[in-house]
Amino acid sequence: SGPTVTIGNKNDSGTKVSFIPDATIFGNLKWDKKTIIDKIQTYALLNNNITFILRVDGAESAKFCYKDGTKDLLNIKLAAIKDAKMVTTPVFQKQDVTNENGDHAYFEFGFVYIDKGVEYEYCYANGGETPNGGTYLTGFKSAYTSLINKLAKESDIKTKFGGDMVRRGLVMVMVMKADFRLQFAEQTKLTLNSPEARGLASKAVGQFEFDKKIIKQILDKVESE
Repeated sequence: SGPTVTIGNKNDSGTKVSFIPDATIFGNLKWDKKTIIDKIQTYALLNNNITFILRVDGAESAKFCYKDGTKDLLNIKLAAIKDAKMVTTPVFQKQDVTNENGDHAYFEFGFVYIDKGVEYEYCYANGGETPNGGTYLTGFKSAYTSLINKLAKESDIKTKFGGDMVRRGLVMVMVMKADFRLQFAEQTKLTLNSPEARGLASKAVGQFEFDKKIIKQILDKVESE
């Protein structure tokens, strides 16, 4: 905790946390402004309706606030892929799931297919990005492959599709908020290692619902591969 401070011109109170990097450890430290901006934008995307402001030498340098962060996050990731053209309508899903042991997690998914031969997956757990994915991405992949094959069978498509074919051209954002303590493969938290997350993500995907138009678009894309 820290001292109570005034927020802007309002009379609201809050907590101010300050720190000074130790020069004996970090040397002549220079702040990477772009990295800081990218980080606070990510925090804003994952925490709806909270405003994040970066001030440099007292002047406002960046400001972010999102009302529907998962949708905005998918759009940002799409915009970063050179010459990406959507071939399906974007899909957004919100799923609340609990396993047999009482472990609970809330998921938000946003995904779309583009005219590319590779897949792009972006995973976030309890407010942090896991660039290497981990157990919940594994759960997503296996369940999504099963789901698409189920939809294909219901549409009288005889082909059984492999995971690589199902995800070719897929751009996916997955945001998980878990009630249980998360485990990571490394201190930098690049890879989620929690075994519970795999089953919960799989269960969440199993509850997806699509309208017929979206199903046809997805199956047409998968079949074209």
